[in-house]
Amino acid sequence: MKKRILVISDSHCGHLTGLTPPKWQWQNDSEAPWRKKVREYQQWAWNTFTAHLDEFRPFQRLIVLGDCVDGKGRLSGGNEQLTTDMNEQVDMAVAVIKATKVPKHNVIITRGTGYHTGIDNDWEDGVARELKCQIDNHAFIKVNGVGISARHFVGGTQVPTGKATSILREQVSNDQWCREYKEHPNANIFLRGHIHRTITIDEPSTLSIIAPALQGWTDFGAKKCSLPVHFGIIVIDINDKGEWQWYRRTSDIGQFVHVTQW
Repeated sequence: MKKRILVISDSHCGHLTGLTPPKWQWQNDSEAPWRKKVREYQQWAWNTFTAHLDEFRPFQRLIVLGDCVDGKGRLSGGNEQLTTDMNEQVDMAVAVIKATKVPKHNVIITRGTGYHTGIDNDWEDGVARELKCQIDNHAFIKVNGVGISARHFVGGTQVPTGKATSILREQVSNDQWCREYKEHPNANIFLRGHIHRTITIDEPSTLSIIAPALQGWTDFGAKKCSLPVHFGIIVIDINDKGEWQWYRRTSDIGQFVHVTQW
């Protein structure tokens, strides 16, 4: 029987351009122009996300590749935060995951970047507790005989010709852990997030994907990052023969690049 897997990453709930469920979206029409643009982005992002979900439902499994919450925004002085209340950010992230309608026992979260999710207290653990789902630093899953390696972090690059290097290195790392240390299960599919840009390398025996993000562009990110952000989801079908087919849905956020400027 075919299993359909939804892969989402980097929702950064709590940031102005994080994925924001309707309950937390700004609503006041009499606000300053930049706040109106934030509200327009929040509405667009949520509607786009749910439209992508509706296209592919139902899903048998959900893999969340970390950075569900954005944190307190300490390096930016909290200027780009919708809320710095971490309990509220957890509630938002829970609402995002519930919107997928995947049964909680088939949801797995991989922990994200400590700066966002917490150093002393990992708030993504709170998301998992609320949902009663699995959470891990590096998750290994088997679906219809196909091994899947899922983790948040992967290296990035500003060199266009080297953009596949980091995800392909994950294959080599998995091979070494399997062969030399008998530690990691063998994997055929490698899923990573973190860099907010997507790339896929589909080979006969392996599939390597850096997933798009569910957060828009940020002014703080613009200080260091040059390349555009990819917003969207990944869907993978695996049949009972262990054959896969993958789908990517990304949407243009170019009209919202400067959404947080005021």
